[in-house]
Order: sequence, then C-alpha cells, then structure tokens
Amino acid sequence: APSVAPTAPGPAFGARWRCSGAARPLAGAGAARMQFVTMNVDSLHQMAGSDAVAEVHGSVQHFRCSSCGTRANPQLPLDAKRQPRCEGCGGRMRPDVTLFLEGLPEDQWDAACTAIGALRPGDVMLVVGTSSVVYPAAHLPSDAKRRGATIIEFNLDVPSPLSDIVDISVQGRACETLPTCVKMALGQMRME
Repeated sequence: APSVAPTAPGPAFGARWRCSGAARPLAGAGAARMQFVTMNVDSLHQMAGSDAVAEVHGSVQHFRCSSCGTRANPQLPLDAKRQPRCEGCGGRMRPDVTLFLEGLPEDQWDAACTAIGALRPGDVMLVVGTSSVVYPAAHLPSDAKRRGATIIEFNLDVPSPLSDIVDISVQGRACETLPTCVKMALGQMRME
C-alpha cells in the first residue's frame, strides 16, 4: 500500500484548514434539493451544512488503519507528536483519502453514481474548478448530460475537456464567478 510522506503540510493545506474553521451552514440551503459530488477531501461541504455529499476521494476528517482497513474518527486536531494507532490491530492510522493507485471508496462512489442517476431533464449540474481528466469521476458530467441535465461549467481554463458537452461555460475564478451567478439566478442582483 502507498505510504503517506512524513512531511509537514504545505501552505495550501493550511489555507484550506483555516477556511474549514470559518465554514457555516448556507442560508436557504434547503430551498432546493442539492447533492454534491466532490473530489476534495476537506469536508467543507458538510461544514457548510450540506448533507448529501459524496466524497469520492475520501476525507481528511476520517481515518483508516493502514494494516487492517478499520475506519475511525479520532478527535481532531491530532497530537503532532504521536501518530494514531488502530485500536484493533495496533497498525498506523492514516487519513481516509484516496492516494494514487488506490481505488475509490466504494460507498462514496456508489453515492456519486446514485446522485447522477437521479438527474432528469430540467435538473442542473454545476461542474466547478476541475481539470475534467481524472477518471472515473470525469465521466459523471457526460452521464448527467445523457440523463437530460443542463451542465454548467465554472473553470479558469475554458475551453476544457468538458466544453463540447456543457450547455454554459463560465470562465474565471470560481470563487468570483459562482457567487455572482447564484445571486443572479436567485434574483438577488439587480441587472444594470
């Protein structure tokens, strides 16, 4: 099994971790039926109040034993001086995330496929900030399109590998373009 490098987290991890402390439930999140399929491992969707989230690459909030595969949810933050051990076999616990050459968590992949399988004409799929080349998740937008969903892509790089199948491409930083589009869709922004 691949090992986790024994290095300190980089600046990107620190920035995402600081954001996780500021995550709060979204006002009106229950107004529409939303399901999230994410390749991010930070659990920010859940911290923002989303309950239908398929984390296809796992989560740093959960751990599993490197030896026997037992899953656990240790108290975070962890003690930096002591690596958590499996209560069952004593093996080293690691974040329950998918590393290169590992398979996706079956329960999360099944949840993602179920979410896409539930889409119908009139439903909308937002594809936000992805290269669209990491399989098997990269085929989900095509599956959604075949089911009649409208596909809207938010990406720095447009055209992207998805551009031929999407209905709308929005180029730019998702942290800027997505909130603007949501406000427009909800009628909260005056058009000038």
